[in-house]
Amino acid sequence: MYRRVAVPLDGSKESEQALRWAVTIARQSGCSLELLHAMFPPLASTELAGTPLLAGPPLDELESAIRNRLRVLAAKVAALGVGVEPIVIDGTVPDGLIDHMQARGTDLVVMTTHDRNRLERLLLGSMAASIVRHTQLPVLLVRPEAVLREITSPVRVQHILVPLDGSAFADEILQHASELATVMRAELILLSVLQPVLAVATAALDTGPDPLVPLSNGANADGSARSLPELDREAESLRATRHLVVRTEVVAGGEPARAIVEYAKRHGVDLIAMTTHGRGALKRLVAGSVSEAVIRTSKLPMLIIRPQVP
Repeated sequence: MYRRVAVPLDGSKESEQALRWAVTIARQSGCSLELLHAMFPPLASTELAGTPLLAGPPLDELESAIRNRLRVLAAKVAALGVGVEPIVIDGTVPDGLIDHMQARGTDLVVMTTHDRNRLERLLLGSMAASIVRHTQLPVLLVRPEAVLREITSPVRVQHILVPLDGSAFADEILQHASELATVMRAELILLSVLQPVLAVATAALDTGPDPLVPLSNGANADGSARSLPELDREAESLRATRHLVVRTEVVAGGEPARAIVEYAKRHGVDLIAMTTHGRGALKRLVAGSVSEAVIRTSKLPMLIIRPQVP
């Protein structure tokens, strides 16, 4: 169960939208929150950028304004019965944030991804990407909403989609997705996307499905069940050890990221949980390009973790 959740903020209304998610998680798990703001001003083009140095107020005035804003937000959170600590960190971004969170034993990071330009790559090159890539803490990325909601309005998550490709890297997300599903009382959907070669083989043995049509759970016209044994074993283990509602799905689709995003759209998924790449080229080939493509094209919140480096 979560004990400490960190919420990096940058002084913008967009970044504060992560608070509604963090408060919901804290209230349902009984954990405390840390509201973090790194004092060292990052570049204005980065995700956690605050007021630019040029033509901005002196640093002491800026720090005072930041501390006051954090205290106001902390008071709102505390009024909801959630333990909260506002913290201004002296240090570079993201290193200062990461060092602090690792030292404090943070269990989950909740932050907003800024969507200033749809032509930009949402995660790559942003401060959120730096945090994901340089720490092995799970990061819940929340999309900014057009209409701001009060932190008193709880978040509802009923279906969490967990795409798996059979690799050990991809499987590392299961522990964290299960934890979030337990807290949010959500169903887990373990999804496998058949690659073109497998889809062709399936078609040779049978009439074959249309792209993105589920193959598992008795979805075939002849009534036979199709699912990967590994996927079913993972689901059974989670049901037995975590007492979660878990189902498996296997779909045929040419491009995995597109298949994942389309499945999420069609089946009322509330959140996608995936492993992103590590620093090595092998890890990037295994999981990186798919997760990054899903992040760029889906508007859903995403739970992301960088895999352990062997």
